[in-house]
Amino acid sequence: MKIEMIAVYILVAALVIVPYIAIIVFGSGKGKKISKRFNEEVKAKGLNISEKDAWNRHIIGVDKEKKTLVFSQYNEDNTVNTSVIDLNEVIAIDVYQKNNVIKIDNKKSEVLDSLGLDMQLLHEQRHAIRFYDTRVDVSQHYEREHAEKWRTLLLGFTKPKTSVKRITAA
Repeated sequence: MKIEMIAVYILVAALVIVPYIAIIVFGSGKGKKISKRFNEEVKAKGLNISEKDAWNRHIIGVDKEKKTLVFSQYNEDNTVNTSVIDLNEVIAIDVYQKNNVIKIDNKKSEVLDSLGLDMQLLHEQRHAIRFYDTRVDVSQHYEREHAEKWRTLLLGFTKPKTSVKRITAA
């Protein structure tokens, strides 16, 4: 009787522990896809990433010698998007934030819709990299801090004309 109870306890424990360990070890694979795509782009461009950050579904890195920024993220259509930006072409870097106004119990409230870096390039071109977007992930993981950190870091590589934070409401 004791052996049967011990076998049942072991079986129940295995049914709980094995899936938990499998999730930790194998994960969803999204982090591996982003990392793989980021590394492929770095290798293809011959970059040496000296500063790098990874969080949630984003990886950002900069080659300080070649003044090149690489940013990879998951999109709403479950594909990995990678941007490579020559920092020599950047003349302005702003942190952008887009808010939406919603009504809850007849009270208006602003909620964050998207947040990231907006870069003005030579020839009046613009390039935005999203650190947060509600269409991709509703939970926030210190994206504001990441945006501020990378804005400050990238300002050291560029000679921007202006550097103003923009907040817009939709």
